Amino acid sequence: MPLGATVTPAGTNFAIFSRHATRVWLHLFGQPTDGTPTHTFELTPEAHRTGDIWHIHLSNVEHGQLYLYRMDGPYDPRQGYRFNQYKPLLDPYAKALTGGFRWDFSHSFGYDPTLPDMDLSFSITTNFAGMPKCIVYGDDGFEWQGDLQAKDF
Repeated sequence: MPLGATVTPAGTNFAIFSRHATRVWLHLFGQPTDGTPTHTFELTPEAHRTGDIWHIHLSNVEHGQLYLYRMDGPYDPRQGYRFNQYKPLLDPYAKALTGGFRWDFSHSFGYDPTLPDMDLSFSITTNFAGMPKCIVYGDDGFEWQGDLQAKDF
């Protein structure tokens, strides 16, 4: 905790929630349009999972580092499970994303829309270069004390 990428004095802690994932990978990138990660870390349940939180602390990873996740788990669309280890994922807790290019959605479907089963099929295409990357963002200095909560409106 907290979820997302948190810069520490010794590096960055990455934490993401997934109750049903069986494998998680964290990919680091050098440039926003890179199609290949510079580093990949496989998070194992034995060493990198506490409850439903997958986490890893990486030394020497600082503010500005680009990253994405991939997750594997059940693929059973009729039951609501659509894990696909081939699809890069944005961190829903990321504080910033890269921009300045056109996001290529053609490979983002977890299924193959050209097959007769459409969204019940399974896609094995990957496109790291065609999507934005999350950016490790250090403490933004915003003071949340005194901020109004939704119930205060």
